[in-house]
Amino acid sequence: MAAKKRRQFRSGDRVVVKSPDEILATLDAREALAGVPFMPEMVNACGGHFRVARRLEKTCVEGDRTRRFPANDVVFLEELRCSGDGHDGCMRGCMIFWKESWLREARPDEAPVRADERAQERLRERLQVKTDPTHYYCQSTELSAATEHFPWKHKPWMIWVALREIWVGNRSVSEVVRLLAHGFRMVLRKRRIGNEVLLLHGPNTRTPTESLGLQPGDWVRVKTQQEILETLDRNSKNRGLVMAKAMLQNCGRRFQVLDNFDRMISERTGEMREVKNTVSLRGLECHCYYQLGGCPRGDLQYWREIWLERPPDPLAAAVDSASGDSD
Repeated sequence: MAAKKRRQFRSGDRVVVKSPDEILATLDAREALAGVPFMPEMVNACGGHFRVARRLEKTCVEGDRTRRFPANDVVFLEELRCSGDGHDGCMRGCMIFWKESWLREARPDEAPVRADERAQERLRERLQVKTDPTHYYCQSTELSAATEHFPWKHKPWMIWVALREIWVGNRSVSEVVRLLAHGFRMVLRKRRIGNEVLLLHGPNTRTPTESLGLQPGDWVRVKTQQEILETLDRNSKNRGLVMAKAMLQNCGRRFQVLDNFDRMISERTGEMREVKNTVSLRGLECHCYYQLGGCPRGDLQYWREIWLERPPDPLAAAVDSASGDSD
């Protein structure tokens, strides 16, 4: 008799991360499963109970078009981002890709069980974090190799993926309709005027910098579009960091600093890059508004301090935020 096919996890499902020994049994010589590495930052989650935030029907890959995992067996879990602790303090804060083979369905009324520390250490010792002294190894650096392009024509696949997003519980019908409508508008605009639709043409050859000395928890206000534009070059960048047009919808709004952003691993090269005078803001993530249906990765948005200013009254900023002025 054929084995019963395991049900795929859906958004909202309650799951348990398997034990360290069970995880080890799934990994190959590169400490990965189908090209997706299991990272040291994931070990402490073993035995923990979590809810599925969403299925990965597609994913963005830096410098490439939208791709998919061949087995369609990857999910995000709620509130689990990479801390970077196992990769010399990388601050990208990526959402973690979880292969379904690393998870099991939680039983009703099942209590979380802390994984055996010795088993955790055995797993941690096996995990690879670098390919050589200057190049790091993580889910981000291996994402292109672990995924594939959609076959046939891309845009019809994106419509199919949007319908799948409804089926697996990632989005409501109304959300998908809005995303598809917005995606089609952006496609038409790009076809009419090309990639200029994505660019902000600043006046600078060498872009300026500014330090506000921001710390996590500080309140800031996003400057006006014109003030930000004056800090950019012709490719929408300030010292290599892009100001995306989608970020401009936050001009004039107040936010709390989530964290300082001072180092990151490049997804393309695997090298560590040092960053200055840059922060992430609470509640602001990248969703690739210019792609049909958006992107599920939810990367943190990174803000140069020169694009921000301290509000004159931080207490008023907190009141505004609590009343719905910001996310």
